[in-house]
Amino acid sequence: GGQADSVIISDEVPLNTTYVSGSLSGDGSLSGDATAPVLEYATDGTGTVFSTTEPASGVTHVRVTFNSLTDGSSGATTATMTFQVTIN
Repeated sequence: GGQADSVIISDEVPLNTTYVSGSLSGDGSLSGDATAPVLEYATDGTGTVFSTTEPASGVTHVRVTFNSLTDGSSGATTATMTFQVTIN
């Protein structure tokens, strides 16, 4: 068993879709002292400049940062990120 620190999951919002406001979430096997995952959004088209403030529109990339994950009940360290889009 072990622990993973500073785990980042990121994804690009697919072309010809629009990110659904408020749909980003992250879940994982948080260690006992871990804080909630940090949700971040980019509107720059390249996913290099992220903000924790969700913009009203124009999200091109999303990411979730977990400060500390530990083994879950299955013995594996797991983390997931989900978000929704609408097709343009």
